[in-house]
Order: sequence, then structure tokens, then C-alpha cells
Amino acid sequence: MTLGGGWGVVTVDLCAECGLEVPELSGEIKNAIDGLLPDYWSRTNPVDLVGERDLHIPLAVMDLLMAWEGCDAVINLGIFGRSVLIDRLGESVLNADPTYSVGVVADITRQFHEFESRYIVHIVNLIQRHQKPVFGVGLVSGQKERTVYPVPGTETKCIFFPTPERAVKALGKMVEYNEFIRKYRQ
Repeated sequence: MTLGGGWGVVTVDLCAECGLEVPELSGEIKNAIDGLLPDYWSRTNPVDLVGERDLHIPLAVMDLLMAWEGCDAVINLGIFGRSVLIDRLGESVLNADPTYSVGVVADITRQFHEFESRYIVHIVNLIQRHQKPVFGVGLVSGQKERTVYPVPGTETKCIFFPTPERAVKALGKMVEYNEFIRKYRQ
């Protein structure tokens, strides 16, 4: 799942290099996503959220993908890290126009920070419910960003890498390790 198509294409190519299959979306999944995205979305995997700003959409699409039997893992690109971009944009607006409402900027940045906190908890809940891994790639990295995000009350953590390459390699190594364990348990 990607906020923009370019990252999705790069990530699919990286998956192929690591021997990871990116399955076609089922008709049922496409129809469900049709109700969330504009008509011009690609209707392919990876799901391109076409830059939609509605913060409900990534949560709903993630729910659909994680519940889908054709999906063993999800890599999400650019959904997390928008708060860093919005913080920088807000600072720039206030520097360029000191008469602009500090309250409006603060409200917008607060909404993105709250969304990202909810998104982390949502992903952890989905990981636990569906027993599938989720690897994220942040849109923009800031000084406070890290790779592992714990959620109080659970040992499951949310992971966001700075690049698609790192996310795909981590998933690829996870698959390799799982195959190794399965082979030697027989």
C-alpha cells in the first residue's frame, strides 16, 4: 500500500529481486477499495492511495489487505512520516507569514501526529489479530524518528524503515528464515 505510485513500482521491483511474490488483488478486494478511493486508482497491487488526504483511507485499506487470505504481509509506503513534513511546512508558513494563525497550523500538525499514533496502534492490533507482519516506510525522516515503535500494553511493535529497500530486505530475510525453520522441522 503506497501513498504514491512511484514508490510502489520501486518496491514491487525490489520484491521480485528478493523472490517475494506480489499477488494480484482479488475482485472482492478491488470492489471494497473502489468504495474508498477515486475511480482513477490503479486497481492493482500495490494499492496506490493516489495521494488521498482522508486519514481514514489508509486504516480501512490496511484492514482489507490484512484480512485478505491472499496476503501474507503488507509493506506500507509513505503513510507514516507525514507529520514531519507537515511540521516543516507549518514552520515555513509561519516564518513566511508571521500574521498567519499559529492556532490553525498547530491544529493541522496535531491532527497528523494523532493520526500517526493511532496508525501505529491500529497496525499492531492488525498484526496480532491476523498474525501477519507489517513493514512500513516513512515518508520523511526527522530527528526524532526511529525504526521500532512500541505500543504500551503489548510486546508487538510497529516497524518503519527509512527506505523501501530496507523494508523489502527485512521481509525477504523473514521469509528466508521461516523457510529454513520449516525445512528443518520436518
